[in-house]
Amino acid sequence: MTVIFDDKCQKCLIFRKFIEFVDLQNKIRFIALSKVDIDKEVSGLSLSMANSLMAGYKKNNWTYGFRTIVNLTSTVLLLYPLYPILFFMYKINVGDKLYREISNNRYLNQKYCQGSCNINKI
Repeated sequence: MTVIFDDKCQKCLIFRKFIEFVDLQNKIRFIALSKVDIDKEVSGLSLSMANSLMAGYKKNNWTYGFRTIVNLTSTVLLLYPLYPILFFMYKINVGDKLYREISNNRYLNQKYCQGSCNINKI
């Protein structure tokens, strides 16, 4: 699975480090949003959606936001126990609402951003 993440978002960086820590089988590949090469690495990616929502590519399909987190829990062995809970949250739209609330209120990493990041609220 490939995950496109906002490398100027402190919460996203912490989330990425956590996933890398629990991904003992190295099934997840992370690509920083600021370093994405649309033509070579991620054809079919909606860059406008990826600016607002974490994007994931699994089984020839792009997912965004909370659905990407659900896919992560079904891919990383140590996260399997969370899958039924998060999938249920996704199905009843609670997960998407929670994700959007966190995403819209994320703090920028000022070291990289200097207040001029192009991050869309959703």
